[in-house]
Amino acid sequence: MFTRTRTAKIALLAADLVAFTLAFGVGLVALILYADYPTNQDFEQWWWGTGRIHSFVHFVFVAITLVRFYTKGLYSRRIPFWDELRSLLLTLVYLALLNGMVVLIAKWPFSRVLWLTSWLVACALIPIFRAFARTFLRRAGYWARETFIVGTGETALSAYLAITSEPQLGYQVREFIKLENTQNGAALPPSIPVQKLSHAAVLERLRGLKDIEIIVALEDRDLNEAKQLIEEMSLEFDEIHFVPSVQGLPLFGMEANHFFSHEVLMLRSRNNLHFRPRVWLKRAFDFSAAIAITILASPILLWIAFRIRQSGPGVLFAHTRIGCDGKPFPCFKFRSMVPNAQAVLAELLAADPRAKAEWDASFKLTNDPRITPIGAWLRKTSLDELPQLWNVIRGDMSLVGPRPIVKKEMERYGHRIDFYTSVRPGMTGLWQVSGRSDTDYRTRVHLDTWYVKNWTLWYDIAILFKTIRVVLGRKGAY
Repeated sequence: MFTRTRTAKIALLAADLVAFTLAFGVGLVALILYADYPTNQDFEQWWWGTGRIHSFVHFVFVAITLVRFYTKGLYSRRIPFWDELRSLLLTLVYLALLNGMVVLIAKWPFSRVLWLTSWLVACALIPIFRAFARTFLRRAGYWARETFIVGTGETALSAYLAITSEPQLGYQVREFIKLENTQNGAALPPSIPVQKLSHAAVLERLRGLKDIEIIVALEDRDLNEAKQLIEEMSLEFDEIHFVPSVQGLPLFGMEANHFFSHEVLMLRSRNNLHFRPRVWLKRAFDFSAAIAITILASPILLWIAFRIRQSGPGVLFAHTRIGCDGKPFPCFKFRSMVPNAQAVLAELLAADPRAKAEWDASFKLTNDPRITPIGAWLRKTSLDELPQLWNVIRGDMSLVGPRPIVKKEMERYGHRIDFYTSVRPGMTGLWQVSGRSDTDYRTRVHLDTWYVKNWTLWYDIAILFKTIRVVLGRKGAY
């Protein structure tokens, strides 16, 4: 009898096999078009000659890739989208390169067109087919996993917010379990029931349930009370998730070390931005991407400049912002305000206490009278920030980083200002793709700090793709 877990594994494996097969078919089509076989007989001659050898070697490496997917938990574990995509693409790239190297070294018959096309198309199709498989499983009722969170404090709330932010994981939180003798916790979502249970009752509550996920997310102060329960749960259930309280720690790439015969878990973290080669890689990526985007967007840039010039003198606007190492720099934007913007702002703040309170809180106004009609459209689409590509090329800014701030805002970062000044500010960033103007300033500081602590080039790429979705949705921009 197939359980929901086993059915999900089979569905994902089938999706990968179909994607690989289709990718190879596309590779064959590309080969036929590239080689310009005049007749079917010519293609059949290639197939029965070198084609079969190439195909056999290719699918041997496909099999190795699937085994590697399995060992990395891509069939058994539920992994957040961007982490899974990174793992999939890295594995595919490594195996594709290994495939090419082995064939070249062995001097076997080899078609570069078929090899390159098959693997490139596989990189595109596998994530898509996996998404289709999950959609099918979800609609058939095989993907959702009832989830129980043991704990009702801030750690439990953080765990809930994290797993529900990733719908593809399929976790459906059924209830929070509050252990006896633990303190009252965070403001949990009212739609999720909270059960107050003894240690024995927790085991009894969960023992008879199948295909569930158990997440233990207790506060440090409650762990001593729950040690025996955790030991009993580890004996009773095949798998348990533990969420330690790690607020403030850099998490990406953290490695866990176990010590034989000791109940000690040592976590090793590192700051990627302290490694010079990675800093240079980020700068090289920023520079080359900014040049490419500027060239591609040049018709749009010229059209916007023409429209702004029709509304008054001056196309660009430069405002002093704080950059890396606390150095000020001119941050360029398309002019989106009336020429006498400062006078209009001063008059509004003096006359409207509500507008002044909003300005003091975020240095932004929902209904800003200074903004021109073309400027309102530019801000809604974030196209007013395209001139910052020149800041990126100059080295003042990065494509991705903390939002550039004015000097007056530095005090609002408190002791975390050192994180901000350790990197170049970005045209986009984690704050901009997490609600943008709809998030409060405290959240903005937290997100900027999290980005610096956990920076990787992969996260930069993820944020750039998220930015496209946010801009197209026009959410939170004013």
